[in-house]
Amino acid sequence: VAHKSFSQCYASVTTRDCDYALLPFENSLGGSIHENYDLLLRYDLKVVAEHDFRVSHCMITRPGVPESDIKFAISHPQALKQ
Repeated sequence: VAHKSFSQCYASVTTRDCDYALLPFENSLGGSIHENYDLLLRYDLKVVAEHDFRVSHCMITRPGVPESDIKFAISHPQALKQ
């Protein structure tokens, strides 16, 4: 089940719409994801496992746009820190 926010993930587990949520807490380049630590305190949930994995990002454009035409990129701040 995909959600648009971390808060929606926590709520989904709390209401038992989902059994678990896989959420980021630490980023080796960007540091802690403070929002998730705050949400963990707000909801009555516990961390039950840890999973480390490498994240790869891809830049997407409309078909036929040459790389030389790209002047800026819009992304989530956490992804830009990576």
